[in-house]
Amino acid sequence: MRISESNLDVGMFGPVRDGGRTMHRGVDILAMRGGDVTSVDDGFVVDIQSGGAGGNLIKIGHRDVDGDLVSVSVYMHLAEKPGFAIGAPIAAGQVIGTVGRSGNITDEATHLHFELRTSIYGGQIDPIPELRVNHE
Repeated sequence: MRISESNLDVGMFGPVRDGGRTMHRGVDILAMRGGDVTSVDDGFVVDIQSGGAGGNLIKIGHRDVDGDLVSVSVYMHLAEKPGFAIGAPIAAGQVIGTVGRSGNITDEATHLHFELRTSIYGGQIDPIPELRVNHE
């Protein structure tokens, strides 16, 4: 899935939602239902969930050169629960699922909710600058 300004219309990082109670901790990337979702970097499966607001989702851990876990990329609203085992290696660009409408998607356009969580900065960060640096 290619990231561009035109497919980031649904939800940017940070805007307040739910009447001011929550922040949007990721970005929503408009995509065709059934389109491939690929990993942004090499890593390993940290968690897989089904149900709840994120619907079918996968979390992929990423290590630095010393082997320390430094970030986790999160992919939500997938069409199906990913069939990987916890700890399975994932390559950058590997298909990890397809875009769906699971979770709390209502009447919004079909999209992938993507988060980048990092221990370096103490939580979620806006992933768009990272994606632009790594994929220009």
